[in-house]
Amino acid sequence: MNKKIRERIVLLSRNPNDSVEKAIAKYVLLNYDKGCFRKLREVADECHVSESTVTKFSMKLGFSGYREFIFALKTEKEEYNQRTIVNTSDTSFLREIILDFDVQLNNNMLFINELCSKISKCKKIYLFSSYESNDAAKYFQDIMMNQDIEVYFTEIRPISTKIIQNIGTEIPILLLLNGVDNQFLIDHLEVVDKKILLNNLFIITSESQQDKIKNFHSKFVIGSSKYFAYMFRRLFFDYLFIFLYTKLSDNLLSN
Repeated sequence: MNKKIRERIVLLSRNPNDSVEKAIAKYVLLNYDKGCFRKLREVADECHVSESTVTKFSMKLGFSGYREFIFALKTEKEEYNQRTIVNTSDTSFLREIILDFDVQLNNNMLFINELCSKISKCKKIYLFSSYESNDAAKYFQDIMMNQDIEVYFTEIRPISTKIIQNIGTEIPILLLLNGVDNQFLIDHLEVVDKKILLNNLFIITSESQQDKIKNFHSKFVIGSSKYFAYMFRRLFFDYLFIFLYTKLSDNLLSN
């Protein structure tokens, strides 16, 4: 699946080497987040480059020129904003949110049951998360402690690298893969033994990220809905993790 335009710009902005492309990407993102879409001359002036350089930047992203690029980027943002509009004139939208979440859980019950079964058996789990889901990951780690489940999770990337390098053969692995800051996880998981990933890797991912990991055991793709946009995603993860917690409680009591 093709990356979103913003995601491709983010990748250019994180180039470890200082470059003209990196400077342009950072400037475009800064204005994108403010809802501003600058003219070609403005971008060139602010980045201290020629207009032809900005045009080449646009072409590297797959567009014929800057005008096509900025139009597509603006359209992408407008479509995203439209999906996140919610009528909050009364509390009925809260019921709609829960109904949407329940549909997602019911559609992925095999994933949930298998993950709970593996956690119940091992009493341990590896947890890796995209940056924007770290808070949800910490919440999962906290509530699992009440079940005496050991969760190997850290926000410190060098430590994450060491954990990935020493992944065991039986312990389940849960990956929260969404947002744009996840290339680090993808690159490191690719070096893990394929058999381990096929047996133990469970992925919860957005539709835009679902094809980034090739080897896995089971995948929970968060469906397209206005209630699964960024502003609601943390709420969904908390709802899902509470459900997992309850299922685990039942499993542990029955064992």
